[in-house]
Amino acid sequence: MTTPAQVDNTVATGTEARVCADIAKRQQVGIAKYGTTVKDNPLSLREWLQHAYEEMLDSAVYLKRAMEEMEKGGWLPIETAPKDGERILGCYVKHREVFIVRWSTKLHDPQWIADAILFPIPTPTHWMPLPKAPASA
Repeated sequence: MTTPAQVDNTVATGTEARVCADIAKRQQVGIAKYGTTVKDNPLSLREWLQHAYEEMLDSAVYLKRAMEEMEKGGWLPIETAPKDGERILGCYVKHREVFIVRWSTKLHDPQWIADAILFPIPTPTHWMPLPKAPASA
């Protein structure tokens, strides 16, 4: 029986611990499916590389699908918002306030600012891209 991987007697916590648990679950799925562990699998290096390549292709498809889902709309955490000056919809959930905002580094402290509003706004908690303007009036 093998023991969990440890580095300097430190056990992973938080997100890393959840990733380790997922790896352990995937190992059990692999053993059930293929009857062996990766370590004991006799594939050639070329075959391992082919498997990794195919997994990366699948991963690219999953990432693209997630990106397309994001583009459909819906509020996203403000931590994922662009900070390049692009105008976006910012929402402060606690007060149900929505502003058109952009990230500004022109003030003493970089912060979210709202166009045409002369008073400070709360830091948005969520954001979404602005809709495209109509093609014609």
